[in-house]
Amino acid sequence: MNPLVVLTYFDCKIGPTIFNIFPQETLQEDDAITIKNLMDQMISEGFFTFSANTFYSMNYYFEINSEWARGRKEFLMVSVIFNQPTSKETEKTVFTIYLEFIEWLKAKDSLFTAFYKKHNIDPIYHNIMEENYKLIESWLKEFYEAVMEEAEKNLEEYNINSLFEKKSVLETLIFLSKKPIPIVDLKKWYLKLFPQENFHRMITTLFKCHMIFIPKIGGRIKAPFNIHIKKEVKDIANLVSLKNKLIKKFIQNNITKTPKDLKASVEEFHKLLEHIFPEKQLA
Repeated sequence: MNPLVVLTYFDCKIGPTIFNIFPQETLQEDDAITIKNLMDQMISEGFFTFSANTFYSMNYYFEINSEWARGRKEFLMVSVIFNQPTSKETEKTVFTIYLEFIEWLKAKDSLFTAFYKKHNIDPIYHNIMEENYKLIESWLKEFYEAVMEEAEKNLEEYNINSLFEKKSVLETLIFLSKKPIPIVDLKKWYLKLFPQENFHRMITTLFKCHMIFIPKIGGRIKAPFNIHIKKEVKDIANLVSLKNKLIKKFIQNNITKTPKDLKASVEEFHKLLEHIFPEKQLA
């Protein structure tokens, strides 16, 4: 399921009501009930997350001024619904977008009229109700697009980080950093080292992430099709490889001592601490 943006409104007669959804998809009945129940439990404005069996949501409950409501306030909640939990970075980004979006809604004095389209209201207000309803629709679309853009950025960053941590990918990038190589030869080399891996999936992922390229792709070029690595990716791959080697060397020099030697080193270190710190601080 792609993310959904849901605007819930507290109707004075029937309680929490799903007012609008973008994209125009229908929530499962149980999920819609869950969202409405969430709103029914809110007592103060703010951002919160909620996890259910079928979805994960980031929600913001807030109020706008109203000339027609009891207490002169309309109660609203905007929810972004995913099919699984998101990263903390995505949550922070969505929270920031919420703040901007809600300021837009609060700044429009007559916006409250949109929530009375289905009520028996004097016809002289119908035009302004329709105008504000369309305004909310357009804002929901803009909000959704902003959330999707940031979520995709965070996902792409996460995917690229994870790619460098995968041995088969790192080894391929290191291999390509030496010189460009025909794709046929690269496939033979790859399957010899990583026979259980999917070469086509790996090479396509690297291409989609702009880490490798084929010069003049789409033009009239002759085989063999040489695979090139981008300079910045070459530098990163070499640095990651160096980091891994340094970590391995550190472990070999410091962690692979015998239990007896390790115990003696710890005891010696503890005696040093006793000379530096009072005994109570070591407890």
